[in-house]
Formats: sequence, structure tokens, C-alpha cells
Amino acid sequence: MLRLVSVAFLAVVLVGCEKPPPNQPITGATSQPKDNHAGRQPTVKQTDKGRFQGRWVITGAELDGEKLDASEKGITWTFKGDAVIISSNRHEKEQFVLGPDKDPPTFDTISSRKETYLGIYKLNGDVLVLCVAGKGKERPTEFTSKNNQMVTTFKRQEEKAALEEKPGLPEKPVTDAEKKEFLKVLKKLPRQGEFFSMEAIKSAGPYLRVLLALTEKDLEEYDIYPFLALSRGLCEYERHRQYAVTHFDRIAHPTLRLFWGVILFNEEAASPAIGKFLKEALASKEQSKTLARMLGREFEQFKKEVEEPPNKDN
Repeated sequence: MLRLVSVAFLAVVLVGCEKPPPNQPITGATSQPKDNHAGRQPTVKQTDKGRFQGRWVITGAELDGEKLDASEKGITWTFKGDAVIISSNRHEKEQFVLGPDKDPPTFDTISSRKETYLGIYKLNGDVLVLCVAGKGKERPTEFTSKNNQMVTTFKRQEEKAALEEKPGLPEKPVTDAEKKEFLKVLKKLPRQGEFFSMEAIKSAGPYLRVLLALTEKDLEEYDIYPFLALSRGLCEYERHRQYAVTHFDRIAHPTLRLFWGVILFNEEAASPAIGKFLKEALASKEQSKTLARMLGREFEQFKKEVEEPPNKDN
């Protein structure tokens, strides 16, 4: 399966889509003519560094081939910018450096005593695996706890889901008042460069059902870029992906629906209905062009995987 989410930027080139300059507040409605936006390429895919951001809890660890006791479990690592805070007894704070283009991707930490520890990592949705060598040792080449290497597994720690429906009760339709409230909230969400911050994503989580209900009419005076960028961030969380898959047919705006279809497919979270939707989109001349602009040079590979999905039995 093509993993565009972790290996390439997902670019959006849409008429009427403009990237806000860095550190400029999102003002909502754009005053510029839509035709002036043609050819702009805002990137809405998070880098691995962006996906590391936030709090992760240890669920398991091994050293020299032996599983560590339960005292390691529950310790959290919080990634913030270039730093990682380890909530052990000393609440250690270290710097970390990623090499996402290496094979396997590299993860290095630099302690407050300027000691460097070399490692590698695997990042799959809400699960992170680190394999780090001991002090002064060479970088691991595989995920094994032998030779004084420590393999640690983490799970992203999230706040309680705010989107779960009550059993047996249908979800209430989104009201115009809810849409207006969400649009006001969106203007105030903090950003980090081209992307929304982790704080912003958490704040926007309860509004996912509102985001998916926005129509072309609702957004006719707005730059769509912030809505796509926010979607990219929300899709990093498993519960948001599950919600989007379950309610995919309720995504009202055609561009948002196409975008969510792409990122869910690339996160290997797409349902058969989403796969069918993407096949139909590729068969449409207009939507196929939009997908080509979204995916750039990755379009042909994406098209191949949608039209000829790999046989998982092989």
C-alpha cells in the first residue's frame, strides 16, 4: 500500500485555494478573486516530526531480549517542537532529531548532559516504536532488543472522545448555529507554520461532525485551505478516522469529501464504500484532474492502487 502520508507531501492545487502566509491569522472569508488563486500549492500533509508532536504513553519495552517490568509502562514521552519531555521521576527533557528519509528512519536523542543516543523508529498511526542503542553504541539496523538495544512501544495518548454517538440514538443534524460557531473557532485556532498546532487539533476534534457537514454554499466566501489543513491534522487520530469512515457519506463539500477519501485510503483506513467512491472519482474527468492536482507525481501510483488493490491473501 502506498504510504503517501509518511513519505511525500500531499499537495493541493485548486482554483480558489490559497495558503495563508506563515503566522498570519486565519481571517475566514477571502477578499481576493478566486481566479487569482490558481496554481498555488499549499501542502497539507504533516511531516513525521509533526506526527510525533503530543503525548505518548509506553505500552511495552524490551532490553537485551527481556521484557521490562510494569514500572516502565505508563511513563509518557511528550514531544513538543524539537524537545521530548520524559515523565519519569526526574521529568527528563531531551532534544530529538529525526531522519525520516533514511531506511529505516532514524531517531536520535541528545540529553541535557550532551550525550547522544542513536536509534531508529516506526510510526504507524497512533503507534510508535523506537529502538535505541546504549550510550556510545552504533545505531541499530533492525528492531531487536539484543546487543544492549532497547525497543519501546508507545501509543498516542488522547483525550476522551467527544464524537461518540449514544447507542441507539441517531446523530442530530448539524445546525446553522453550530456551523457559525465552528467558523468562529477556526479563526482563532493556533498554527505552526503551514499546519495547525496539536492544541488546535485537539480543540477542533469535537467539531468534526460540523466540519464534515459544511456545504459549498457554507464555504463559498472562504478559502478552503484551512479546512483541508485541519482535516489533515484530524486524520492523524484513530477515532477521527473511524468517525470519518462511518460518516463518509455525510461529507457535504465535494472537495473535502475527495480529500478525506484520499487521506483515509493512504492511512489504510478506507472502507469498501470509500474505495468505490475513489474509483468513481478516477473515472470522472473533472474529479480525476482534481486528484492529479492533489497528488502531483504520486497520482499514477495512487490510481494504480485504487484500481488494482493488492491481494492481501498473497
